[in-house]
Amino acid sequence: TLFDSDLDAYLYSPIFVDDHTAAFIETTGYEYRDNQYDRIAEFAYSTIYSLDLITNERTVIAKARGVLLDLVYIPAKEQFIATGEDVSQNVEPQKVESGSHSALYLIEDGQLEEIYNGSYMTPSSMQATEDGTLMLILPDDQSNWTLDTMYEAVERIYETDPTEQPLQLELVSNPDKIEPITDFVQVEDGLLYQTILNYEDYDNVFDYDLVPFSLVNREEGKRLGLNENGIEYLRAPGNDILYYVNRTQAYRGGNAFSLHRYELETGTIDEINVTPETE
Repeated sequence: TLFDSDLDAYLYSPIFVDDHTAAFIETTGYEYRDNQYDRIAEFAYSTIYSLDLITNERTVIAKARGVLLDLVYIPAKEQFIATGEDVSQNVEPQKVESGSHSALYLIEDGQLEEIYNGSYMTPSSMQATEDGTLMLILPDDQSNWTLDTMYEAVERIYETDPTEQPLQLELVSNPDKIEPITDFVQVEDGLLYQTILNYEDYDNVFDYDLVPFSLVNREEGKRLGLNENGIEYLRAPGNDILYYVNRTQAYRGGNAFSLHRYELETGTIDEINVTPETE
């Protein structure tokens, strides 16, 4: 164990900064009004920490009110980027009557600078590229969305330089694709992303799978054939290995999670035992 959260707090988005440093978010999370779908985020407390994996020394990177959800580090520019809902600093948070304010933040000297708020949903699957830009998933109606376009929008992969304002989002994935992309990783010859294969003719259950996409040819390759309904949290630490979490329905309607390693060249899949040690 490297860190225990405070009571009733949550830990989000653990990442590696370098070989001996990690970073993560601790937040008191959402409160709810009369039902679980009516969330109150503005009065939460969120803290971004860095952690020395050798000495276990913890340092505060930034503090804010609101809920911070996702964190990414861009080594080429030594920058942290975070997503959040109803975030504020140095002022008393204001009550939000309806909806929420989702935004992307650049973190410098403990301050969160809002650099993008053009979508009704927070960016997902944020990843740094080798040249210092940021890849992320957003719906294609961002910046001009309406309640009508929300239901017709398609989640796609974009790339941007987070230091340039206003933020310029360049489409990376296929502009003609009608199926939403839910997660992706960068691999040697392009991208590997999860998408829905039977988006228009599904029979009560969506068919998810992982599909390679060449950034050179701008074409999809052959699906991996994992045939899983709950693949989550893709990670590719090298060009030949993929890690993912599989979510399956368990006893009495709950969920069971398992970690898997997939060798991209051979197609070999191994389940990894991640049961934590306890005293």
